[in-house]
Amino acid sequence: MELGGVDHIGVVVDDLDEAKGFLGETLGLSLEREAEMEALGLKAAFYRCGPVMIEAVELVSPDSPFRPLADGAKARIDHIAVEVDDARAVMGELRGSGVESLDVGAGDDPLEIGGNLSYWTAPDTSDGVTYQLIQKGGG
Repeated sequence: MELGGVDHIGVVVDDLDEAKGFLGETLGLSLEREAEMEALGLKAAFYRCGPVMIEAVELVSPDSPFRPLADGAKARIDHIAVEVDDARAVMGELRGSGVESLDVGAGDDPLEIGGNLSYWTAPDTSDGVTYQLIQKGGG
């Protein structure tokens, strides 16, 4: 199994507009893109920070497969996205090691978002961390 570099770090926030203000105005990072992903119950904004992006995520649906913020929390690091050449093959190898994927409504298949294919590991099977396996242009 060969992994590429880190694509982005996902941060769940309680208020996306507030996070965008901090990332864009206070830190001076450039907004790369915004997305509303109904299948995942979230809105997101991606900011360039050197070779890696920071994804600010606001969960807008209680049905989102991602863990909500704890009561009173403003934000938490949610996942680390790593580029892979073949998301299905990598997830297959990980499953062989006991790692499971989050149920994002795609069954055993990766979720296609913006032409990319993604799996997210279930944190209780990946040492407490959610990793997004992202295959660019795979969709």
